[in-house]
Amino acid sequence: MVRFIDAHRTTFGVEPICAVLPIAPSLYYELKVTTIPDTLASRPPDLVTRQFTAVRPNQLWVADLTYVVSWRGFVYVAFVVDVFSRRIVGWRVSTSLRSDLALDALEQAL
Repeated sequence: MVRFIDAHRTTFGVEPICAVLPIAPSLYYELKVTTIPDTLASRPPDLVTRQFTAVRPNQLWVADLTYVVSWRGFVYVAFVVDVFSRRIVGWRVSTSLRSDLALDALEQAL
């Protein structure tokens, strides 16, 4: 079914096809792998050694970039979160996944 949806999604859209077929759109998107990691690629060092705790505000920020499927396509969201307060200190939303999305969220946080 996934190959069928892939072949016809540009003509009919994923959701209308899934409404006819016995498959939920969320299952279809779950089966589409978005990232294939390169196990041999070098990775940046883990500067906090997976210890996501802070004793004061602005000591440690973490960031995330995710996407949401909408009727018009993907919407990308970048967040910067203060680990101490667990509050979002910067965020941006865009219809394109460009490096300035994350940089704009960081700039807002600063």
